[in-house]
Amino acid sequence: MGKKIVTEADRKATPQPPLPNGTSLPTHGRGQRVSRARGANTHHKKSPGKRHR
Repeated sequence: MGKKIVTEADRKATPQPPLPNGTSLPTHGRGQRVSRARGANTHHKKSPGKRHR
């Protein structure tokens, strides 16, 4: 993996204050999770998991 490009703005930005103990930042944007049991190639088919003849 390549190195992260660090700009002057990144270097001068004030660091985020430490969180109080026992707290965490809320996470967003995970979307609808889909079961990966059958693989990605069967998620959007008309009859997933069935073989055509």
